[in-house]
Amino acid sequence: MIQIPEPFRYEAGYSLSIYGDAGWGRMVKEDKYERGHFRSELVAASKDLITDYWSPEPFPEIVVSVPSLRRPYLVSRFAEALAKEIGLSYIPDCVVKKKETHEQKAMKNSSMQFENVLSAFDVSLDLGGKRVLLVDDLVDSRWTFTVIAYLLKKKNAGAVYPFALSASWEGGYDDDES
Repeated sequence: MIQIPEPFRYEAGYSLSIYGDAGWGRMVKEDKYERGHFRSELVAASKDLITDYWSPEPFPEIVVSVPSLRRPYLVSRFAEALAKEIGLSYIPDCVVKKKETHEQKAMKNSSMQFENVLSAFDVSLDLGGKRVLLVDDLVDSRWTFTVIAYLLKKKNAGAVYPFALSASWEGGYDDDES
């Protein structure tokens, strides 16, 4: 079993929906594969969840997104709109994707998922202790969040709070496991 040292772990995270389920989950699926962008209703609902329901303490200071080489603007544009809606700064290109990877859902087990993302990302700047809201569209294995949070912490991030529009499993993403 892979253990991430405590100082490099992320905080509790949330997702807005279960992927493909009625309501938000269906919108996420449609927007990702049919529209090519996430609608403003998803931004507003995410803002409400983060600020009114979740309200992490201490609250994030900046927003960064999980990059994609397949759809380079999909998550970054959503994260930028979300940051604006919440009143936080969005830091574009803070996390850099160094190489193409397979989608996590295509990996057969947790070890393969970890290996798939282990060397795929880098963090481009020192974060000076700032607390980070780390945004992605879909969380499958949590390894992407785990690896990026580790890299952010190595670059002096404070608390890292993962947020995804959808989780791919029943029950959603509402835990503090990293």
